[in-house]
Amino acid sequence: VEALRRMIDRCRVMDITISSNTNDFKEILRKLAEENIFGIDQDGNAINVAIFSVYLALLDYQEPKEIENFKFPRLVNRNFFTNDSFDLDADFNNIIKKINFNFILGNPPWKRGSDKNSLFLKYIQERKRGESDKAKGKPQITISGNEIAQAFLLRTRDFSSDQTRCALIVTSKILYNLNAKDFRRYFLHYYFIDKVFELAPVRREVFDKSSDPSIAPAAILFFHYAHGEVTGKNIIEHIALKPNRFFSLFKVFMLQRNDYKQVIQSRLIEYDWLWKILVYGSYLDFNFVKRLKEGYKTISAIINNSNLFLVGQGIMVGGGDKNDVSYLLNQIYVDTGKDIAQFYINLNPKNIWSQKYVHRPRNKNLFNAPILLITEGINKRLESVSAISYKNCVFKSSLTGVKLKDSKKLNVLIIINGLLNSNLFSYNILQTGSSAGIEREQTQDEEKFNFPYLNNSIIAEYVEKIEAISKKLFKEKQKALSSNIQTMESEKQNLINNLNEEILNSFHLNEQERALVDYAVNITIPLVMRDKDYEKELFSPLRTEDTFLTNYAEVFINRFRDSFEKRDKKFTIQIQLSNHIIRMFFKVTGEGKNKDPIEWKNESDDDLLLKLSSLGCQKITESLFMQKDVRGFERDGFYIIKPNEKKLWHKAIAYLDAEEFADAMLRNGSKENQNA
Repeated sequence: VEALRRMIDRCRVMDITISSNTNDFKEILRKLAEENIFGIDQDGNAINVAIFSVYLALLDYQEPKEIENFKFPRLVNRNFFTNDSFDLDADFNNIIKKINFNFILGNPPWKRGSDKNSLFLKYIQERKRGESDKAKGKPQITISGNEIAQAFLLRTRDFSSDQTRCALIVTSKILYNLNAKDFRRYFLHYYFIDKVFELAPVRREVFDKSSDPSIAPAAILFFHYAHGEVTGKNIIEHIALKPNRFFSLFKVFMLQRNDYKQVIQSRLIEYDWLWKILVYGSYLDFNFVKRLKEGYKTISAIINNSNLFLVGQGIMVGGGDKNDVSYLLNQIYVDTGKDIAQFYINLNPKNIWSQKYVHRPRNKNLFNAPILLITEGINKRLESVSAISYKNCVFKSSLTGVKLKDSKKLNVLIIINGLLNSNLFSYNILQTGSSAGIEREQTQDEEKFNFPYLNNSIIAEYVEKIEAISKKLFKEKQKALSSNIQTMESEKQNLINNLNEEILNSFHLNEQERALVDYAVNITIPLVMRDKDYEKELFSPLRTEDTFLTNYAEVFINRFRDSFEKRDKKFTIQIQLSNHIIRMFFKVTGEGKNKDPIEWKNESDDDLLLKLSSLGCQKITESLFMQKDVRGFERDGFYIIKPNEKKLWHKAIAYLDAEEFADAMLRNGSKENQNA
């Protein structure tokens, strides 16, 4: 209906002589509907509602007295068809294939097909047979998990000419699920992706009426069929909308600078995990994750040694068939929801296994100590929840066990436990995990075990100390009154901090990489996970001499000062701030070196606003705005102006901003040399 309205309005603008009370205008209205709007839906009620809505829209453009003589266009089975979109024998195929469409729009079902005889599955199989001879050495057509939305994306080819552009609202999981890698490879090879508008980070706000704790995330894909063209050099625009204070205040979404990225399509073909980094990271995160992936063995490579480890999920109870596990009777049972926490398992001798028959029994040796138990879910800090059981125990399939066969290698198991419970793990899962921050807080074993491993006995020592104090703390909390809990919790947190620092040192993180981890752990994760008081913590205004601003400024000092001082130029930074706006002016003068390069200045919002004639918010829709940063050069320096929000002035963002200014200087210098 909105598309039809736009066409009618465009037509009226092009020919202002058209009057709404003429027969010619009525004929134009009919033709616009008959020749331009088409739709397919297997729900007849949806078709009827669509046609009725089109009729109402046509009436809106006419005077009441003229409506009586208006003849509605006939749309049933000419424009709108009650069919399954994958029915290749239906009449609509012959009608629609003759039309050169400008746009194909849709919101396909978000579900899996359970019937093997479903038409969309037959369609994929038929296309696969038809493409098999032509596709040697190229990706083969496939969809994962019988996801019907994937089939809809591929079906658009059949109605596409060179000019056709498509936009479908699909479940975001298409872009991240591990099982959908082959689908993504095929889609990237045969289709140009023009733009991705990712709504997963704001799924709770978009679908705020839903009672489902795992709200299905949405993404809008703008794309077109390649018609044999090579897609690798295509530039994809990627926009990932993030939570912000404007939604809670005004119920509007605000796009910010770092929400927008561009990526070459071939990069996504080469690095499938880059899809997730586009949501929560930057090119700096891509380089860092790539270094971790290429520079170290994974946990998986270590535990796949069958001589040392046995890995598997626990017992599955329900399912139909019955298998005898009487050999496990009366052993201690670990309840996933109650007994396991980070670094500690409550092995309650009163909680024993009592079921003789189960659906899937697993290898009985998996339940012999020592065993590292890992939950499928992760906590709100995106940390894994894992601990080592030093006694035999039984557990269900919601836990994965890593059983050590050689007790002399216990340190390896302890180190793995430390790595899975670390800040670096949280960072890695945020940037590469298929579900975390997208749909629900969980990870697959493959994702956990793809985390890098290194052998460091100091990590093991810290983990053992944390295990010991965790055990003491648990017992202390069972007492009716205790004055030691706060002291012990503080001691435990200090040990965890030391463990995290040792892990960062072990992987040789530089200052930039440390800033990226800190930004993920202390800014992005609390924001995305809606930590308690996250708005107060992240959106409270920064004050004079705040370490956030000092650290941000020091990145620019380290990046530019030496190069200016070599030319006898002084590089200083003037920071002007108010409750709502911050301006940094990076001043370059010919006055030699300066001992204190940062100058602070408090200003009122009114004073700063006078300098912000170009700062503003561009309206995209009624509920979506784009917030601009102001950046520029003056005769004696350059400046940047942004809202007073922590996430915009973090050290990790400073590295991105500083490189952008450096690139601009290089481009400008190159132009000046060419002109000279």
